[in-house]
Amino acid sequence: MIKVTDKYGIEVSNNCYTTGKIVHNKKQDTDILINARYFTKIIQAISDITERVAKDKISKKDINLEEALKEIKTVYNNFSNKIEQLEKTLKNDFERKDKNV
Repeated sequence: MIKVTDKYGIEVSNNCYTTGKIVHNKKQDTDILINARYFTKIIQAISDITERVAKDKISKKDINLEEALKEIKTVYNNFSNKIEQLEKTLKNDFERKDKNV
């Protein structure tokens, strides 16, 4: 499992990326995902978690629209930087593989 935040993670399988809230299963002593959603691309999975984190930030408070937009912008900027880094890494990996073929 990729722990994107303390609260949300991504499970990776051959078929898809599964996002969800991380919960510890005491019986099996493992972390599992609840409220799962499924995606074919890692970028989509990270975008889903970005949206969940943004919702968490603004749902816990009584705030005006301007404050809500500021909170959302902060979350999206943080995740945008992570997505850019991931895209660069993936691009570099693909370029290296192309050179080796």
